[in-house]
Amino acid sequence: MADIDLTQGNTGAKLPNFMKNGVIQIVLDFSVALAEKESALAAADVMQVLTIPAGCAIEAACISPISGKAVNALATTVTLDLGDGSNDDMFVDGFDATGTTEGVPIMTVEKFYPTADTLDVTLQALTGTLSSGQVLVTAKIYELTI
Repeated sequence: MADIDLTQGNTGAKLPNFMKNGVIQIVLDFSVALAEKESALAAADVMQVLTIPAGCAIEAACISPISGKAVNALATTVTLDLGDGSNDDMFVDGFDATGTTEGVPIMTVEKFYPTADTLDVTLQALTGTLSSGQVLVTAKIYELTI
């Protein structure tokens, strides 16, 4: 297992980061994750994709396929979880990244972050070699500090 930092500010992966109120989205590009890790992606790898600032809450989050950006054909099983360091599948458990069905957000889960954290995508299962493809990670975030 490896932690792969894809949050904004990491020079190897220039991905958009966060705004304090509203919907945030990030394209998780597996070729960027592969380059950042500098070795083959594997089951249990954790990709930190969004920074959640202290004093903010996530109301809901999901993973969605991107039309025309499917994972490469050498990866026959790519299963993803979406959560954080304390619960890796809090928002999405077992999203099939080889399919075309949108990840269903868990609307009843809401988490307040008194300290900064990251929203993470975990490679729950991987069969074959994952070197390309993209998914969209979406979260509804709002600031609760006064």
